[in-house]
Amino acid sequence: MCGEHRPRLADERIRIPALLAERLGEQLLERHAHGSEGGEDEISLRRKVVDDHAIADGEAVGDKHPRRVVERFMAAMEKLDYDTALTYVSDTIVYTNIPMGPVEGPDAVRGLLEPFFASTLENEWVISHVAVNGPTVFIERLDRHHYPAGWAELPVVGVLEVQDGLITAWRDYFDLATLQHNLAQVGQSLG
Repeated sequence: MCGEHRPRLADERIRIPALLAERLGEQLLERHAHGSEGGEDEISLRRKVVDDHAIADGEAVGDKHPRRVVERFMAAMEKLDYDTALTYVSDTIVYTNIPMGPVEGPDAVRGLLEPFFASTLENEWVISHVAVNGPTVFIERLDRHHYPAGWAELPVVGVLEVQDGLITAWRDYFDLATLQHNLAQVGQSLG
């Protein structure tokens, strides 16, 4: 990856009460002032404060909030923990890799993704922007897949719809030619 990307606090678009924002700012400033490495990074620290106290779009951020559901789902998918990831999807989920086509149901999602990721050694889904509009979560990310011959990267925008704490629709938008080219660079293919 070309340089390290650190999402800015403003990217989150979450209104944090003034006292909490001040607390978070003080913790981040103290961390940077002491050159602290390791431990909680800025994103983890911010999420901790947000999870405990923040308000998003006028409602408390809880376990079934679309953003939290999607974050937990993405974290499990990044680790290829299908059993955990699929607990966050509805029985009628429709997953669409936009250049390819839709599949319906948790078993079909697993059936599509498991073979694709079978030869990866490691995955990183670097999320750069998140926006929430009611039950819909938009995620801009860079999917990084480590294969024996190296890393393949793919810019992706995901749109996920959440109802009653479960993902009912997941659409990933990406350029198929970019995927094919980057996979070929590390000796992989879609077929």
